[in-house]
Parts: sequence; C-alpha cells; structure tokens
Amino acid sequence: MRILVLNHEFPPVGGGASPVSFGLAEYYAKAGHEVSVVTMAFSDLPEKQKVNEKLTIFRVTPGRKHKEKSKMSEHITYIQRGYAMCKHLHREKQFDVCHTHFALPGGILALRLKNKLGLPYILSVHGSDVPGHNPGFNTIHTIMSSLTKRVFSNARNVTYPSRSLKDIVIKLYPSLSNKSVTIANGSKDYYREAIKEENIVIFVGRLQNIKRVDVLIEAFKRANNSHWKLYIIGDGPEKENLKANSEGKENIIFTGWMSNESNEYTELLNKAKIFCSLSSTESQGIALVEAMSAGCALVVSNIDAHRETTDKSTAVFINGEKIDEARKAIQWLIDNPSECRKKGSNARQMYKERFIWDTISPRYLDLFT
Repeated sequence: MRILVLNHEFPPVGGGASPVSFGLAEYYAKAGHEVSVVTMAFSDLPEKQKVNEKLTIFRVTPGRKHKEKSKMSEHITYIQRGYAMCKHLHREKQFDVCHTHFALPGGILALRLKNKLGLPYILSVHGSDVPGHNPGFNTIHTIMSSLTKRVFSNARNVTYPSRSLKDIVIKLYPSLSNKSVTIANGSKDYYREAIKEENIVIFVGRLQNIKRVDVLIEAFKRANNSHWKLYIIGDGPEKENLKANSEGKENIIFTGWMSNESNEYTELLNKAKIFCSLSSTESQGIALVEAMSAGCALVVSNIDAHRETTDKSTAVFINGEKIDEARKAIQWLIDNPSECRKKGSNARQMYKERFIWDTISPRYLDLFT
C-alpha cells in the first residue's frame, strides 16, 4: 500500500501524539508499505527527509515557531499549503489511504483530500481534538463544531487510545458507533540496562492546570525525601507559577521541554524510580507508557484512562486533587524500596505484553484494507 500520514506535530517536535505517529509510520514502512508523512516545518529541519527506503517526511513551510506548541494561524497555513503538497504527492504516488492524526487540523486537511481527490482516511484522535475532553479548548471546539462533526462523520474509521475518549465522541456523535475502534497507543522501548536507577521522581507533560503539577510539587515538598529529586519535564502556561512555588527547593528541577527522542530524556526515564501523573483527564497518557517501558513504579490519578492503561500491580492510584494522598503514595514507595522495584518490574512487563508497536500496529493496517 501507499499510505499518506498527516500530523501537524512529528518528531523531534510536539507532544505525545508526535512519537505515536512516528512509531506507526515506522511500522508501516517496516511492513513493506510506502509511507509519506506531511507535517509542519520547524527551524532548520529539512523540507524533505528520507528516513529509509519506504518512509519519507515532507514538511510544510513556513511551519511552526515553537517545538512544544503550535498556534491556530500555523494550523491554517498547514491546511492550506499542506493540501497543495498532498495533491502534488497524490498525483505522483496515487495513495491508497490517508491516516490522519488529530481531528484538527489534520482531519480538516484529510476531509478536503477526500472531497477533492477521493482519498479515504482513517482518523486517530488524541484528546485535545475531541470536544469536551480538555476544557482549555472549549472555545475553539464551539467555533469549529460543524466542521469537526464532518471530519468525524466522513472518516472510514475513527480510532481512540482509550474507551473513555471513545465514549465522549460516541455521546456527541452516536452514528459513529459502528466505525469506532479503541486501539491503545504504543511506545518505543526506553529501557537501558546500563543506566542505573537513582532516587528520582519524574513528571513528563505539558504544564497546564489539568495536569495538577502543583499538587505533585506540594506533595513532594511535604514528603520526607531529603535524598530524592523531583524532575519536571515539560513546558506550558503554568511553568512560572510552578517554579515560583518551588523556589528554594534545590531538589525540584525544571528541565523545560525535552524531545523524547533525546538521549537526555532516555537517561532520565531510566534513572527515575517513580513516575507521577495526577491529571484530571487524559486520553491515555503516552508519557505513562514510556515510563512503564523504562520500569518506573507509578503514582497515578484514579481516572478512566489510567485504569485502562495500567493496574494496581504497577501503580498506586489516588485522588489526584488531594495533596496528602499524593504525599502518602510517594512516601510509601520511598519507604518501601522492594515494593517500588516490584511495581517498576511489573510495569515493564506490562509494557512488553501490551504496548510494543509490533503488537499494536497491525490493528491499524487491518483498517486500511
């Protein structure tokens, strides 16, 4: 098959959906299919990049200004100029199917390609593109509601990384029930045996209110952890407030945004003993799966997406709003190193059984034929 992949964020930029789309594209190419990825340009990344004989990345200029986020004006440019690029590529390659990540903006581009060129598309949603999932996007979803509905309705199939995200969409668009499929996100394997664990608690994600990083910081400050460090990996609108709340605490380290393709990211995941995600909502949480691959014990909020992804053999589930619950969970793992190691080992085993790409990716290829 000749497969067109659309995503406005693709490594080395973007959030959790970025490595997901790359992992899937790599698998399609490994399976012998010709894959063309159309994404946003960034900085000095090449406009055309041949990853291997079967996988090529095409970047739409002028692209995005920030590696960790993109603006609505950049999305509009991606749709407009991306269409011209995809039209040209389709004339040359005659794609069989399009796999688009995110209803907005990629879904709009895929819808236009279907209407103009007859190219069918599979839509994979990731959270922020689903109306009602993230309150921070309510305004844009209200404005785009009619177009978003058309994007969902015209897809051959819609995939979701969790049943909880699927339930939100089906409630909005009941007619999608028969073509909606839940497929968990996978991750590459970050485990490196040569990297030794240290007394590190780690958070990875966008620094916004729904992530409850403020709760994590306060819980860590209250724990008895003089020989431990908390690493906050990510950027976002709450960064300065969170840093101010951590002032004077040398064992709380803000790294800023970090590519999950970087050696530094791999090293920190492997050094960490505990990974925390106290979010009020998640589509699944790709950073959680990455941490599982590295063998981290988990402290997670008791939300549907976390319960679908893992269980009590790997994680301590808490009310993510409660500072004292978070403190007790972290303290328990610190005070019980054998239990911490056991949960980390179970997390790695669960990753190998459920979240490697060779297990997950064939389900997408089944949808393409």
